[in-house]
Amino acid sequence: MESILKTLAACPAPSGAESRIREAISSFFEGEDIKTDVHGSLILHKKGTGDGTVILTAMDTPSLYVTYAEGGFARFSAVGGLKPSDGVAVLCEGNVLGVVGTDSVGQFIDTGAHTLETGMWAVPMPSFCKVDDTLCFGASMGQYAAMCASIRAAMTKTEKDVYFVFAAKSHIRQLSPSFMQGVKATKLLSVEVSAANDYPGEKAVFAGLSRGTALRVKDEGMLSSLPLLGELE
Repeated sequence: MESILKTLAACPAPSGAESRIREAISSFFEGEDIKTDVHGSLILHKKGTGDGTVILTAMDTPSLYVTYAEGGFARFSAVGGLKPSDGVAVLCEGNVLGVVGTDSVGQFIDTGAHTLETGMWAVPMPSFCKVDDTLCFGASMGQYAAMCASIRAAMTKTEKDVYFVFAAKSHIRQLSPSFMQGVKATKLLSVEVSAANDYPGEKAVFAGLSRGTALRVKDEGMLSSLPLLGELE
């Protein structure tokens, strides 16, 4: 698991520009039934018996996109809820390094002598820091951990018919259902990042490290199938 996670965490995966993470995921399944759809999502089919199941995991991470650039400075718009703090190092398209700052107008990326262009992406500097055998952290680690869990599950032998879908563009609300074309499945499970409240002093911890899998029943955009939840519990 650690080697998979380290490989993934080293790949920038901005929404709409997932080529590097797509290549990394594909490398774990060479020679298998894996393809890329027209929107850039990866589809791995593990053929088996019974009704098919789709395991859906986002392949992109929260990112920044340049809206205006002049000299070594660039304004940006955040995608996927990313809120970078001043001083955060970022990796920009073209392997350009930058740092986030703030002036009287708002936030910007300072790239020194390099000039970015409108539409270019930037992500927090890819990183992987291991604290001990059970804890690691890094930029967008929740998203990379979800990908890692799905990859590890896809490596496990099963007699079931399963489609592992690694979806592109999920954070810019352009997730296309095109991956369902030709997929014969009656169930869809989404592997996502879950909010945790394992903060110091918190008494009612419902999700946190070493507390197992969290099953999401409802949120702002979905309502889970109760019969399916019953099968998973």
